[in-house]
Amino acid sequence: MRAATAAVLCGMVLAAEGTAVESVQVPKVRLSQGPVARKGYHWNMPAENPSGTRILYVRWPDGLKGKAQIVACKTDGSEQQVVVDDSFGSTHTGAMIHWLNDGQFVHRGKDRDIVVRNLADGSVVRRIDCGTVGPVDYNEKTRKILAGSYENGDVWAVDPFTGDKRKILDLAAFEPWKAKMKGTVPNCIWHRYWNPSGTHVWVKLERPEYGFTFAADGSEVRFFPDAGSHPAWWDDRRIYRGGRLYEPGRRDTKIIVARSERDLCHPGYSPDRRWVAGESDYDSNPVVLAVDYVGPDGKRKQYQLDETRQVKWIWQHKFHVDASFSRDGNRIYVNWPVSDTENGVFCYDISALRRANQAVGDKQRR
Repeated sequence: MRAATAAVLCGMVLAAEGTAVESVQVPKVRLSQGPVARKGYHWNMPAENPSGTRILYVRWPDGLKGKAQIVACKTDGSEQQVVVDDSFGSTHTGAMIHWLNDGQFVHRGKDRDIVVRNLADGSVVRRIDCGTVGPVDYNEKTRKILAGSYENGDVWAVDPFTGDKRKILDLAAFEPWKAKMKGTVPNCIWHRYWNPSGTHVWVKLERPEYGFTFAADGSEVRFFPDAGSHPAWWDDRRIYRGGRLYEPGRRDTKIIVARSERDLCHPGYSPDRRWVAGESDYDSNPVVLAVDYVGPDGKRKQYQLDETRQVKWIWQHKFHVDASFSRDGNRIYVNWPVSDTENGVFCYDISALRRANQAVGDKQRR
């Protein structure tokens, strides 16, 4: 177990717009071992197993040109276990890992297949070939993987427990909106995500950044003309981006909270949707890790947790901070640079910050 340290920040700082952002000290723990490591998957994906006791991460023990490993450890960094010694590994997406249950997980294989493994010994349960880039998302309610291909825009629903797969749609489904996309349908899909109930899918096409939602059977296709950077489902029917909720298919947008002092890139959301964490925007230097609290009154307050000028890892090597919350909402897991030669997986404990704001929120509701 690694001793907890604190992000060395206190007092007040100024955001780019000149407004005050409160900087706070919270416990910070390095979870990964080795010089180069990152979370097992993208931003806003659960890092923890369902019981909230372990995480999986990817590390490169011999540097980025060497092999990648999948490693498990407890949420305090103890009990490190190499589960897969030679795995697919990407600085941008890890190994596309998703927990199926406390004893099994799924990840992208080196042959671009989907691999289901046992945690205890890393043994392969099954391999599923759909010509995909990997298990892009997993819905814990429907127990279905969302997979797809960059090359042709296929979107697949895959059952990791049986290997059954079903094609939902491909880029041809977006042809009716061709005129609204400058006369052409972009030739690949960058992001695919289930809504919380697994009834609908959100996809973002390549630049220009158009998006679509549709039902899990491929019906109810709706166009989203301004997808922007890294939006995601807020609830079953709305998309969150930049402090606003969008309902695809409608022209109007509802601002749910006041504009943040600093818009957050690759945002992750707490389970109760009261907290949004992420890093400062692309190519920023220093890179700031911040978290927004959304109060019962709809107002948003931003706290700065950390900052770094080791931005090569984040922007050049695409080890984006990729914030995600623990199952109980008390911890934030991130990729974070240590030096010119080190990048690791860290955890920030915001439980005290949550309690303080919860007390204020309780007073507001009275």
